[in-house]
Amino acid sequence: MMNPKHTGHSDGTKVQLVTDYGKVGFANPDQLVKAIEEAQPLKVGDYAKVVEPTAGFSAKGQIVKITKVDDSDIPYNTQGMDGKYTGWYEATDLVRATDEEVAEAKRKLEEKRRLHELEAKWHAIGRKVGEFKRGDVVKTLQEVGGHPVGTIGVIAKWEPDHSHLIEANGETYFHMALELIAPVESVVNLHGGDVA
Repeated sequence: MMNPKHTGHSDGTKVQLVTDYGKVGFANPDQLVKAIEEAQPLKVGDYAKVVEPTAGFSAKGQIVKITKVDDSDIPYNTQGMDGKYTGWYEATDLVRATDEEVAEAKRKLEEKRRLHELEAKWHAIGRKVGEFKRGDVVKTLQEVGGHPVGTIGVIAKWEPDHSHLIEANGETYFHMALELIAPVESVVNLHGGDVA
């Protein structure tokens, strides 16, 4: 059994940790507070890391959120960072997730969401992500020659290495980093007296 005791240092910065078997060591009060918080039972809203997956609903190391706690032998109902059900767990199947682990899980989820949105946008125009065509209106994402970042131009030529010859402001340069503004299929060219 751990019994934290103040060591009596004049600056009060260390706490001596003692077991029933003698001295163990010292800890800063902040370290001790963190250890005590981590030892507390999980509650609704806490994040935990799965150490023992349940019935295919989750993976080892996955970060889950506690959504319900009851008094049973399997007290923790959880959901993944994406809000999907990840099962009920015994206390020994989960450990409290660190702030860093939660932040990383949220970052990965956001990255996955953005990729899904990007794929959906390209799919809506019948293309794979990053599939440009001659005539597409694009914005440059890096400075090349006389085209500063943000230059709006038209793809004049596509190359198999994914570099594209961009015409803008009377100049043409090869670019690799582009953002699609309008696919060629949606561009309308009005010539001379064609104005409606």
